[in-house]
Amino acid sequence: MLYHRQYSYLRLMMWSDAICAALGLLLAYALRFALSSWYASNASGIPLWFPAIPPYEEGFFLKELLWTLPSCMLVWPLCLGHYGLYDTERQRDWKGRRILILQGSLLATVVLMTFIFVFKLEYTARIVIVGTAFLTAGLLELKELFLRRYRVMKDRQDDFHLLILRKGLESEEERLTLERYSEWGAKQVRVLSLEGLDEETLTKALIEGEVDEIACFCPLEELFRFWPLIKAGGVMGLQTVCYFPTDKGFERIAVSKSEGVNALSLNKTSPDLGALTVKLIFDKVFAFILLILLSPLFLIIAILVKQSSKGPVFWRQTRVGRNGHLFTLYKFRSMVADAEEMKEELMSRNEVEGWAFKMERDPRVTPIGRFLRRFSLDELPQLLNVVLGSMSLVGPRPSLPEEVEHFAPGERRRLSMKPGMTGLWQVSGRHTLPIERWISLDLEYVDNWTLLLDVKILFKTVITVLKGSGR
Repeated sequence: MLYHRQYSYLRLMMWSDAICAALGLLLAYALRFALSSWYASNASGIPLWFPAIPPYEEGFFLKELLWTLPSCMLVWPLCLGHYGLYDTERQRDWKGRRILILQGSLLATVVLMTFIFVFKLEYTARIVIVGTAFLTAGLLELKELFLRRYRVMKDRQDDFHLLILRKGLESEEERLTLERYSEWGAKQVRVLSLEGLDEETLTKALIEGEVDEIACFCPLEELFRFWPLIKAGGVMGLQTVCYFPTDKGFERIAVSKSEGVNALSLNKTSPDLGALTVKLIFDKVFAFILLILLSPLFLIIAILVKQSSKGPVFWRQTRVGRNGHLFTLYKFRSMVADAEEMKEELMSRNEVEGWAFKMERDPRVTPIGRFLRRFSLDELPQLLNVVLGSMSLVGPRPSLPEEVEHFAPGERRRLSMKPGMTGLWQVSGRHTLPIERWISLDLEYVDNWTLLLDVKILFKTVITVLKGSGR
């Protein structure tokens, strides 16, 4: 539950930053309209060196707003996330966050200006983009001031006394934790070793030191051994926080309490909540924009599919999503209508070993379907799956329920992330890969996921699609 609460908080922060960017853009437009009106009424008295600010031609404002508004709402959170504004460890570093806001706003401005230059969007006012940068940075700073006041008033712990319990020598976890505590005014009053310590000595140290909180640094497997000492502070009404090194078998260990029930959460992977939030928003916004831009292409493909053979335009199939949840995957139909019934007859001609089915020259594929597969156009309707939240732009290959039944326990780890329209399997050979290889690529993606890896895969996917190497 703690993980989900943090994830929800960071997602809320990112959406609020996107809204700040939208408000900054609208305020910049309002300022531009005001300046153009002022320029028109004072044209004769304005110096020659002052840049001209003509009013918008009819229809140009809406044309510009159609791309600037979603772009600002997308680019600003991405740039802020790139500099680490959504990292959980930086949520209380208010001074550092101010610098990150400036860096992110500068990068967002550069990205948008580059976009305008590359695509030669002459109708877009550069002054609006620059104004958006200043106004958005200001709005973000105001939001940060509000959060700082709210968070500090709610759970500030400055000038409190801290007693350290440890097993062995000072660990890296202890050093980092004490640095974080010191930023909030913590004073270390005493350090005690758990080895040979008795409850009487500990109680005396707690009383004499006027202790406000106990920090215990001990390996997870040793906690229950020293439990009588660890809970001694709780008996006196003092909060005790236990810190322990990451277990080699689990990258993330989280303890939480919900409705009176304590929970110890163990996970093999160690997801970055801030980066995952960036990925979620990028997926939905980018997929929604693509659905709008590609709508004419959707219509053309739908007409071609309908005329090529009998059957529906879209092909639906049940696939396995994150954590085993089933969802309906959408594609343009590239096979004859009774393709599933013909599959049993063709099993003897299967060209891959194991439980998957692949054929180089599948007779069920229609002529237009072969063209769509070659350039991966049949997969475009999966953008709807991304918008609905059942898929991601980049992720593990979406598996069939009968395929998942054959997964070994360790292989099911690939289900810990949403399946993607593309992934390492897509840019590493796709249909030429044996089953074991694409499963290992999915596991490699899950265990080593970063936003940068997603960007690399998306660029490689574009190259792969343009080469027409799909099936």
